[in-house]
Amino acid sequence: MRQADREAVLVFDLDGTILRVNSFPAWVLFLIAGRMPELGMRRRLSLSLISLAWLLRRKLRAASHDDLLRALQRGWRCTVGSQCAPLAQRFENAMLAQMRPSMATVLAWVRAEGMDAILATAAAADYAEGLGTRLGFSHVVATPTDRSIGAPGNVGVHKRDRVLALLAAEGWRERPMILFTDHVDDLPLIRESSVVYWFGAGAALPTVANVRFIPSLELDGEALSAMLQRDCSLAEELGVSPRTPPEAPPLDSAKG
Repeated sequence: MRQADREAVLVFDLDGTILRVNSFPAWVLFLIAGRMPELGMRRRLSLSLISLAWLLRRKLRAASHDDLLRALQRGWRCTVGSQCAPLAQRFENAMLAQMRPSMATVLAWVRAEGMDAILATAAAADYAEGLGTRLGFSHVVATPTDRSIGAPGNVGVHKRDRVLALLAAEGWRERPMILFTDHVDDLPLIRESSVVYWFGAGAALPTVANVRFIPSLELDGEALSAMLQRDCSLAEELGVSPRTPPEAPPLDSAKG
């Protein structure tokens, strides 16, 4: 019999982990030149020009990456309005085509077993929530679309705090966490994990006490799923390190 209160919680990064690519440059290109006949010529041109102008500001170092992301989210929301969902699905389809085959196998197992899993990504919630739901996630923590100037994106310690706040809200804080990621930007979240499936370059593999790393880029879906099943079956032995109290409120999670 499964004891859900003792099972590991699985946390997945999106870009470079579930996906082979970084979705952000693809989203910028989609906003500039993607097919959106539903908008009509005037609104479509407006979205393209807004996106191009902010991309140019970023290239000229007159805006930060976060400034660019916030402006694109605002431009998308204001221009597309109620047509957001169907248009976002077109972009989601393109991203689903960039999914790692090994991760498709892993996520199929996660869905079949009904494991508690979170998609935690710096990507814009404008498409990450819909994409996460289509991947089978009941909980998606992403950069919100309506954040104010100065409010942080879902990166670094902010990503960690929001994931920990979600764990607390769901009553999962005493359960071990298994993380799938590819980047040292997730170091704050790595430190809260028991096992990390690493999809980054070997040279970038961090060293963190009491965290077991599994280089995963070269593993096929069958091998990756087998290793995850083993780790989940041993979850009671993984232990949980004292967790960092979250400093940020949880983001609303998308319910699939």
